[in-house]
Amino acid sequence: MQVRPTLLPWSTEHGTLREISKAEVVAALEAPTPFGGDGHTRLTALRSLFAFLKAQQKVFADPTRRLDRRVTRRPGLRIPTRLPASVLEEIGVITHTPATWLVTVLTGHHALGAVHLRTLALEDADLPNRQFTIQGQSRPLDDLTHQAIQRYLGYRTRRWPSTTNPHLLITQQIAHHDSPVSRVWLRTVLRGQEASLDLLRQDRILDEVQAIGVRDPLHIAAVFGLRADTAQRYVDAVYGRHDPTENI
Repeated sequence: MQVRPTLLPWSTEHGTLREISKAEVVAALEAPTPFGGDGHTRLTALRSLFAFLKAQQKVFADPTRRLDRRVTRRPGLRIPTRLPASVLEEIGVITHTPATWLVTVLTGHHALGAVHLRTLALEDADLPNRQFTIQGQSRPLDDLTHQAIQRYLGYRTRRWPSTTNPHLLITQQIAHHDSPVSRVWLRTVLRGQEASLDLLRQDRILDEVQAIGVRDPLHIAAVFGLRADTAQRYVDAVYGRHDPTENI
């Protein structure tokens, strides 16, 4: 049902789905449909379709492959998208340094964005009392994050024993300054992987939306420190767009 409105116009312009380009998929995701849903739902449906066709050797290339990053950056669309389980598993088994593993945990487990990662201070991590201050709010320190921070702090102390940089995350370039890590350095954390930190963060927030099982943007905004409209966008990505006046 979700892909039928997309396939009908394609059938008048193309003789085979092998001719479909990524640009046409993006255009289809932006187009309204009479069956409701949104671009996220259609992207999921199209992915399944092209994955099946490729497995059956009916198409040579999948135009939906690695489309997440491109789609979510389009100003008019910005659809948060779940990462495939295979991508998450790949992130879990690649070789991480203590620093890159901590960034991965803070992004994938706590959904911290680049701004918050760069401003985290050493004093925000209270290991003895198992407390972690995130965006001004103190939270219990779970085992995964506790171990990641503990491992990183051991590495940090060995590598830069004399540093006075107050930030939790530091690099060789800033160990003897008070600057935060750069955005460029953060972008290298998952270099070579299909996912980016932005997509990993989106996946974590969407996971929370699905876990609570109800349409509750206020909960999502409170847990992750999001603006109300941003939280609503994540809820809509899971449940479809909702017009609050439709039941009036």
